[in-house]
Amino acid sequence: MTFTFANSGFFESGALKLLLEGGPFMWPLLILLIMTIAVIIERYRSLKLLDTDSDALREEVVELLSNDKVEDSLQLCDNSRGPVPAILSNGLRKYLVLRRLKIGFHLDQCAGALIVTWVCSQGKG
Repeated sequence: MTFTFANSGFFESGALKLLLEGGPFMWPLLILLIMTIAVIIERYRSLKLLDTDSDALREEVVELLSNDKVEDSLQLCDNSRGPVPAILSNGLRKYLVLRRLKIGFHLDQCAGALIVTWVCSQGKG
């Protein structure tokens, strides 16, 4: 005896029966349900990424910037995941561009101090 969906009553019971009885209006709803579940999973993963603890990263970046190792701190931020390393790496890239263009010695000192100050203040919140 072979088992098939047709003689098992699979299409005449449960949620699939309601879906088939609902007609063509039900198929767009099913597609929207699948898309909604996909968005919920993606948002959960994104918010879980925000939950990462970046205190150790901040401490390492402050230490490297205090020793004037901007390239090393940029590499550390690029190798880390999350929003804090992304923001830090963007700021460090802009700082390095200005530094390479040699836009004044005073800017070099102030920008380094601002980055260290910002990183330290983020750990206190």
